[in-house]
Amino acid sequence: MVEAKPGAVVPDPPPSLSVTWVEHWRTFWTSDLAALVTDVDRPAVVRLFEYYQERADCQDAYRVEGMTSEGSTGQIRIHPLADRVIKLEPVICKLEADLGLTPKSRMALGIAVGEAHASLESMSLGVDISSQVDPRTETL
Repeated sequence: MVEAKPGAVVPDPPPSLSVTWVEHWRTFWTSDLAALVTDVDRPAVVRLFEYYQERADCQDAYRVEGMTSEGSTGQIRIHPLADRVIKLEPVICKLEADLGLTPKSRMALGIAVGEAHASLESMSLGVDISSQVDPRTETL
């Protein structure tokens, strides 16, 4: 069980999520990344988790039924649910990248996130950081 960070709000998960995906939902909403999610972004997060659940459900089904099935003329073809998983993967990967759920996308967002935190901190202190020199880049 993930402990919620102080002040972290964990919205109700979509009703279609299994216990496993509800735990992943809680993990996401109690992570640092969730602080970047606005109300406008929530449908994308919900959609991502619904896709995760759909992928898991499809995988469970075709693992039981087999990776192939018989087509209408008796030919062997990929199971329709395996085909659905294949179609879901790029959609899931794009949403994960857009939401910063991969190391590469977090790195890209990290610069903006770090700058945003610094800006918010300086605003609360009444400090103009744009005029300050970064000691790491200052030369003699």
